[in-house]
Parts: sequence; C-alpha cells; structure tokens
Amino acid sequence: MAGARQLLQTSSAAHCVVVVVDVLSFSTSTSIAVNRGAAVFPYRWHSRGQQLAAYAQRQNAVPAVGRLEARRPDAPHDAFSLSPARLAQLPGLPARIVLPSPNGATISVWCAGHADEVYAGCLRNAGALGGLLGKRLHEEPQLSVAVIAAGEQWPDGALRPAVEDLWGAGAIIAAIGAPRADVSYEARAAADAFLNVRPELRTALPACGSGIELAQRGFEDDVRYAAELDADGLVPQLFNGAFRSHVGPNIIAE
Repeated sequence: MAGARQLLQTSSAAHCVVVVVDVLSFSTSTSIAVNRGAAVFPYRWHSRGQQLAAYAQRQNAVPAVGRLEARRPDAPHDAFSLSPARLAQLPGLPARIVLPSPNGATISVWCAGHADEVYAGCLRNAGALGGLLGKRLHEEPQLSVAVIAAGEQWPDGALRPAVEDLWGAGAIIAAIGAPRADVSYEARAAADAFLNVRPELRTALPACGSGIELAQRGFEDDVRYAAELDADGLVPQLFNGAFRSHVGPNIIAE
C-alpha cells in the first residue's frame, strides 16, 4: 500500500493506468472469476465481519468466506473464497461477488480513488493485459503505466517482499513490449526476473515462500492455477467499484 501511495502521489503523468499484481491470490482469483463471467468487488481486508455483509448487500453481491471455512464439511456447496482453485472449480459463480484480501484488494480499493484506470494483473492474464497496454501506449504517447507488485505481510504487518508478484509484474511488463529505454530500471528488473524464471515457472511458483506457505495449509491447487501463464484471455478492469471484463476502449462488460 505504501508503495502504491508514493507512486501515485508523485506521478506527473497526465493519464495514469495502474496494474495491481497479487499473484497469490487476489489478482489470480479476480482473473478467474471475471473470465467466468462474474463481477468482483474488491474489499478492504480490515473491514470484514458485519461491514462486509452490509457492503455486499448494498452491491447485491455475495461475500467470500475464508479459505478454510469454504472447505468445511458443513459449508454450503456453493461457498467460495479467495482460493483461485475454488473459484475455478465451482460449477457456477454468483454474478456479483465481494472479495476481500489484505494486499491486492486493499490496494485496488485505494487506487480506485487515485488513478484513472485500475486493472488486476497476474500470470494468468499477463499476455492479454500486456498486449492491451502495449497497444494503448503506442496509440497514446501521454499514457503512463504503473505496475504495482503487492507483496505480502509479516505477522506484525510489515511488508514482506513476494517474488511471485515480482514475476507477475515482470510478465506483464515483458508482454507490453515497450522499448527498454522507455521503461524504468525497476520495471526492467522485474521483466528480466520473469524471463529468467519463465522456463521453470510451474515448479518455481510452488517452491517460493508464498507457494510453500499455501501448500502447507493444503492449498497446493491454488498455486497450480496461479502458475498457468496466459490461461485467461479477458482482462479485469475496475469500473464502478467492481472488476469486470474490459472488452474495448472505454467499454466494460456488465
């Protein structure tokens, strides 16, 4: 969050597009849900409980439950959570869902009030999103694109670097295809990191810190879905409080 705030508050670009990358798991879950036809309302992690239920009711949407709660034997058969695998495997999804997360969702909500456009980026939609933004940059020289790797948190709330978000950001930057001289050194480093790991991505993601953490909690499938590079063809864009499919210039699929 601090990085997003600093980046956008100091940006001098006339028109700034933000990509929020939270590979494990908000952006991946959002991409899967949007590609399955759902609208995803991001929600601040620390405003859950009754506030979450009230917000979902106002949006005529269904709120997510906790990962472990969705897997309990007594959970409703259609219960969903932040789990990408759960969102991909359910026979059907509600048309409108509320998805809280401490990193990607919280950053997305803040960015919605400070950026012209906000997208959810991950490894699954890197090619589609990078291609879209590359075309936009070619057609709109004044456009600026900021790719934010969300990171994770230590137990005390401090930022924990997350290599999976570096790879996800790098995959999108590489797919944009901008001339290297027009890309920041930080963005170049992210793209180089992704290109270096790309041949072994499916084994590298489960072996990184966040991948191991999810596997230890029994969510190996979440990591597997997150590692499926370019599996999704639709791009989630934030519009009127929800991520929906971007289908053309200034057009959002309702």
